[in-house]
Amino acid sequence: MANLSDRKVISLGYLLNFDHWSVSISGPDTVLPGREYTFTCQVNCTIDLDCSIRWPLKGGILTSTYLSVNRNILKWIPSVPGTVQNFTCVVENTAAGRSAEASKTVKVTGPTVSGSETVRLSGVLGLVLCVGQLFLLDS
Repeated sequence: MANLSDRKVISLGYLLNFDHWSVSISGPDTVLPGREYTFTCQVNCTIDLDCSIRWPLKGGILTSTYLSVNRNILKWIPSVPGTVQNFTCVVENTAAGRSAEASKTVKVTGPTVSGSETVRLSGVLGLVLCVGQLFLLDS
């Protein structure tokens, strides 16, 4: 058996953590249109040190007037009642080749609207995106 004092450690600048990861998403299960809600990807790793977080949109188009992601915090203002949104938080450590994820289904309640009203509400996001593109192109 080799003597432990003869071993050398070579660091490549990665922190490899092999503890079990616990991942969950906190936030409401039911929301109302037009109000801001916060969802948090809760992890037991150090964000930006031994893990990174991303929020892929799996499950279709997001119907909202506002969406903001900053590390493990997602802020969302839903716009269309009667819809369901799936959020997924993926935690990764590419150096260690590890990942874990959690998903949450959120139901948007409130009075349902007609088809034309749904198009109008969904169009608000398209208008905001178009205006944002104008500012980007103008810069």
